[in-house]
Amino acid sequence: MVEENQSKWHTLLSQALWAYRNSRNTSTGFSPYQLTFRQDAVLPAEFVVSSPRVVSTTTCIDEAYAQRMWQQLKEVDTYHLNALDQVVRQSEIRPKYYGKKVSPKVFTEGDFVWETILPTYKKVDQLGKWSPNWVDPFIVSRVIGNGAFIIVNQEGKLVHENINAKYLKRYYPAFSEHCH
Repeated sequence: MVEENQSKWHTLLSQALWAYRNSRNTSTGFSPYQLTFRQDAVLPAEFVVSSPRVVSTTTCIDEAYAQRMWQQLKEVDTYHLNALDQVVRQSEIRPKYYGKKVSPKVFTEGDFVWETILPTYKKVDQLGKWSPNWVDPFIVSRVIGNGAFIIVNQEGKLVHENINAKYLKRYYPAFSEHCH
């Protein structure tokens, strides 16, 4: 049954696209068809069973019909502005929700940090997935700003002039290292 539907996907594609274009979008509150053509699409069933909307538009064009069309054109700007307001409201809400989960990495001068091994092909092939992901602890020499740092090795030799915080991880010395 599934194989039959998969072999006929091209015959159902137009129907799926039509349904998508006429479904209300959650981000704007309007369908793409409605935003493009300034009115709802007429369903094929509305032609078979005469709906009031189809009957009113297929009868002779009179002054009342022309007035309704002008009214729809005036409402277009309202639709677009409402859709734009909805998108703006959602774009204000989104950072508040996702921003809660983001905590920027903050390092100060003198902090010990690990550096990630990039690119991944530099890892030891013999160890496979057990290959280390981080390199020896380094010292943050200077904070450049916007999440960029200059790091040096423990002898004071420059390792990176400008490395992003996303490639660094705070190093916590083991208890045995404190005893020495």
